[in-house]
Amino acid sequence: MNLRLTFAAGVAVLLASLSLNAVLAGNGWLAAGVGAVIVVAGVGLVTRMSWLPSVLTATFLALIVVLPLLFGQTWLERTAGLAIVVATAASATGARLLRGFATLVSYLGGLLIYLNLVFAGAASLWYVIPTQHSLARLEGLCRDAFSRFAYAPPVGDYRSVSLVAAGGIGLIAIVVDIIAVRLRRPAVAGLPLLLLFSVPVASNIKAFGATQIVTFMAGLTGFLALLAADGRQRVRMWGRLVTFRYVQPADEAGSGPDTRELAASGRRIGLAAMCLAVVVPLVLPSVRPHDVFGTTDDGIQSGVSSTFDALLEVQDNLSLKQQPVLSYTTTSADPRQQYLQQYVLNYSPSVNDWLIVPGSQTLALEGLKLPFKAPGFTSSTPTTTVTTTVHLSKDQHGEAVLPVPYAPVSLATGLSGWLESSNSLMVFNPELQLANLNYIVVSQEPDPTARQISYQPAPAAIASKYGSYTGPDEQRLLNIAAAHAVGATPFQQAVALQNWFLSGQFTYSLKTKLPKTNWLLTFLTSEKRGVCTQFAWAFAVLARLVGIPSRIAVGYTAGTPGPDKTWQVTTADSHAWPELYFTGYGWLRFEPTPGSAQGGQGTAIAPSYATGPPRASGKSASGKSAAGNSGPHPTTAGHRKGSGLSRITRPDFPGPGQASQAQGSGVGFAIGIPVALFLLLAWPALTRQVTRRRRWLAASGDAGLAHAAWLELSDDLADYGLAGEPGETPRAVARRVAAEASLNQPAMQAITRIGAAEERARYARTAKPGRGLAADVATVRKSLAASVPRGQRVRALLMPPSTLTAARRLTQRMGDWLGWLDSPLPSVQRRLRRTVPHRSG
Repeated sequence: MNLRLTFAAGVAVLLASLSLNAVLAGNGWLAAGVGAVIVVAGVGLVTRMSWLPSVLTATFLALIVVLPLLFGQTWLERTAGLAIVVATAASATGARLLRGFATLVSYLGGLLIYLNLVFAGAASLWYVIPTQHSLARLEGLCRDAFSRFAYAPPVGDYRSVSLVAAGGIGLIAIVVDIIAVRLRRPAVAGLPLLLLFSVPVASNIKAFGATQIVTFMAGLTGFLALLAADGRQRVRMWGRLVTFRYVQPADEAGSGPDTRELAASGRRIGLAAMCLAVVVPLVLPSVRPHDVFGTTDDGIQSGVSSTFDALLEVQDNLSLKQQPVLSYTTTSADPRQQYLQQYVLNYSPSVNDWLIVPGSQTLALEGLKLPFKAPGFTSSTPTTTVTTTVHLSKDQHGEAVLPVPYAPVSLATGLSGWLESSNSLMVFNPELQLANLNYIVVSQEPDPTARQISYQPAPAAIASKYGSYTGPDEQRLLNIAAAHAVGATPFQQAVALQNWFLSGQFTYSLKTKLPKTNWLLTFLTSEKRGVCTQFAWAFAVLARLVGIPSRIAVGYTAGTPGPDKTWQVTTADSHAWPELYFTGYGWLRFEPTPGSAQGGQGTAIAPSYATGPPRASGKSASGKSAAGNSGPHPTTAGHRKGSGLSRITRPDFPGPGQASQAQGSGVGFAIGIPVALFLLLAWPALTRQVTRRRRWLAASGDAGLAHAAWLELSDDLADYGLAGEPGETPRAVARRVAAEASLNQPAMQAITRIGAAEERARYARTAKPGRGLAADVATVRKSLAASVPRGQRVRALLMPPSTLTAARRLTQRMGDWLGWLDSPLPSVQRRLRRTVPHRSG
């Protein structure tokens, strides 16, 4: 079954896939890729067994994979599924074409079952058997992943990205396994392995550094190991092995020659090839990087990617340890009401989930002014103009989609490249990351009172896009909505619906017992426990069922107040909330998630226009603004009157160097380069000192002290050019050193005592007392240093030969890491049989 070659092929694919770290962030994709390679290798081993188990396995996998087709809605789907199963089972006849088809079905079927289990198991039958719903979930994830590839790498560690990465690595593993193991063409298998490395090279070569060089060398090592494994398998039974040292006859038992010398030669060649591969590109002309993720000829991105991972990200933030996200100051009259919106989601019936709203247009800023107006706003819409100054934490990662109060009208960051998506008003920059970003955003926040919000039908475009729900349990959910959304106007219905969620019947909890799929009805009727994502989902669906257009916003609550009128936002403030559309006022926030008063999410608060007495408008329709509760920021003084667009000044930020991790400060280089050079030059001397200290600390008892003293003496002799032969006895060493070195009398006596102690520790029943041996070693070392020229003394101090020799031996051992491949499975079995004593009778 070529177990060794299969293992070498899988390792080669995994090592080559490490190069993807240049374009993919995190480690989730790598873990999923490891599983895909293991599954492919396992399927390959099974299909290379005898015909009966391979045919049964192929037919079983085909049956599982085509079950969604067999239960499809059209006769064409059912016929196609049945044909696949029949053709796979017919491979038992031995026809070459059918066997090849069955093998391909086995590979692809095993990979699909694995991906379905990991990424859509909750929507599958018994978590294993794919269903139409689970396949739709995988399709939605794939669409999301490719939309994320529209931005500059590295791409965030999202589930959708991990799915595509694992699927691609699995497909490469299939091709490599077929070419290298089945067809025995390992050299040709280098082409699909090269494909894994060419993707990051073509897309993000400007980000290549030391890490990418190491991953490239790892991938090349895997390919060379694959070649070596196949070469040793072919050479084993050729007869005598000819090397530059001797000619080794074949084993009379038929086991073949020892191929370790051949493997050593291959490793030397591989090491030379890797060195050339690393050095040659450094002397070639620079390669201009090409962004394969760009979507337009002029480089303008098409918009923010669609994904339902925004809700999952909120749940992850709430379940993990609390971390700082951002801090801000604001001119809002009530900062608690100021939520920071990042993503906007719309319901997708095809996947029964909420996806990020793609903008029909994406435009760049016009100076500091954002290009789009808030949907639904009119000249009579009551708004409050608020200026917010934000500093994002250095620990924030991912694409720069800014958390901003709704609705933003201007942005000042000191950086270029900012875009805004229509409809959602999401502000993003595909060239930057969130870490350490500073920005000032001016927003016109809708500020109506409950009495002002009257009923007017929503525009047809809004109603058609945000007004329908066709998901599971539609009729039963409609009955629930009609029972609790009671009111004379849509706004009163929305308030009644919010009051029902906040009435105490529902509980905020990170741990729920909801079903994996179609959980909404259970949440509303029996469980009634969940986090903000469930509350926002439920509220938005019920609002649609009573005729109110809705969407979900994802971002952060206002956080908690800190010193100097600065508000602090952490991951515990991650939040999702519903927004309902009212003509003349646009999208208005509602809050169904219980807040701190109900033992819920601490900083969640219902909007003032939907509960309690109406608050004073910060800016009326006539345009007069209310005073804020925080003093003016030094760079934003005077911005609280009017729109603030004409008088806003660019903030005095530190500059682009501190705006993103991708554009880091040069302080690290100024410190890191001297430290790296010092470690590079000083490691032999430091290693020698550490080895010496470790020996004396680890020595215990008289025998242990004698051995430690002898090892130290041997290293000192090697450092000063007096190293002996391996078989030289301690007494012979003492005589030789006395004859060759100009030692003083104390040193001669000390070396004699060390030799005698080592001899007694080796051969006598009891060792001599080890007290004073450390001082004897120091005496000999001092005398040796005085007896040699200054140059040799400096070399012994800075570049001790004993350490360098040990490093060379370690390198040779690391080079022999693949030496176990020289012993194929039959040889190992023979050795095990030889070691087991035979039983008589």
